[in-house]
Amino acid sequence: MQFHKLSQFAGDVFFDLANFRYVKNVTEDNDHGIAQYENPRSGRLKKLVLLVTNHCNLSCSYCIAGEGIYTANTGCTVFDLEVLLGRIRSLLTLYPDGISYIQLFGGEPLLVLSKLEPLLVGIRSLFDELNIPQPKFSVVTNGTLITSDATALFRRYQIYTTVSLDGTGAIHDATRNQHGKCTYQIISENLKLLDSQHLTVEFSVTHVLIEQYRQGMIVEILNEYISLGFRNIVLNIIYSPETIAAVEQCPLKLDALLHEYTDFMIAELHADQYRLSDYAISNAFITVLRKKAVRHTCTAGIGSLTLTTDGQLQSCYLSEKVLAPATEWNLNEIAQRIETFQTVEAPAVCQTCWCQKLCSGWCREMIHGEVYDLKCRYIRIYLEKVISDVLRGMQDKAYLQQLVQNIKRFGND
Repeated sequence: MQFHKLSQFAGDVFFDLANFRYVKNVTEDNDHGIAQYENPRSGRLKKLVLLVTNHCNLSCSYCIAGEGIYTANTGCTVFDLEVLLGRIRSLLTLYPDGISYIQLFGGEPLLVLSKLEPLLVGIRSLFDELNIPQPKFSVVTNGTLITSDATALFRRYQIYTTVSLDGTGAIHDATRNQHGKCTYQIISENLKLLDSQHLTVEFSVTHVLIEQYRQGMIVEILNEYISLGFRNIVLNIIYSPETIAAVEQCPLKLDALLHEYTDFMIAELHADQYRLSDYAISNAFITVLRKKAVRHTCTAGIGSLTLTTDGQLQSCYLSEKVLAPATEWNLNEIAQRIETFQTVEAPAVCQTCWCQKLCSGWCREMIHGEVYDLKCRYIRIYLEKVISDVLRGMQDKAYLQQLVQNIKRFGND
């Protein structure tokens, strides 16, 4: 579908997705869809996820990893330093231009805090030895184990920190608890130790939030996140039977929730006091303003790889596929397996979706090449609002200028 009618306008305003322009009174439909996604491999790996432990101190009701133990990560409870460094050295043979950033993940990575600094020192030394630019580091944590020692480590290595939250107060504690013990207040106190500059919240939309949603609730949650020091946000609709059931029982609540969230984030991008950025929405604005189709589809196996606690290589921690075993690696075989990820078939539903040239939502590993309809609903909502907002900006130059300035600031941060 090359032309998409913008439903937010009473008149017949269409967006030409092939040429990134607005047109009126269009009836033709001449886009045959995208049969394949191509992800060319480069000499630089964008992201390497290190599963540093397969244990977690929480018992989240919807955890797809069984408290940290993913399907293919059952070999070791905690990573072996020499094994992991050896595997990274091997990967740098396949990616001689280096790795953009390395993410510490789990399980709960702060359960092995004392082992993280030797790992970071070893990685830095390895990159120096090979004369490769240093990677950036990030960590994904549930926030319950953030201490002064942890924050000191984050500062020494400029580690970007992502904390997972499911709302505020009772909503969060209903799904993320420590074997029955509430955790939200603990996390809120711990966040005071962190620097906000590198602080991201992963805002998880669960069945509890959908069931309890009322108008204005998302604004309350986002304002609280701002008060906690978060500068960036990622919205994640939890893929679970409970979430799907909640949407089936309350079909209008999820859409209302997502509209409220998107409206808030777009308003932030136009505000004089710019406080909170959503990566997906900001990138959608950049794509439309640059008039360049960029399909930010899943890059597992090419732009992103995962090392398990025992040194096994996977395309993604959600996958059951193993690219290289925990034992000795054959780099030629690994390279051949990575080749198979470069071109993949697009799901049939994506080939006829109006936002296919702007989409960032297809995950090849999580549900085996199908699409997660709830995420698709969110993407369609925010893309239409982004496109409509740019149209308004074309008619109000001051409005558009404020948007561009804030997006540039978002990029610099």
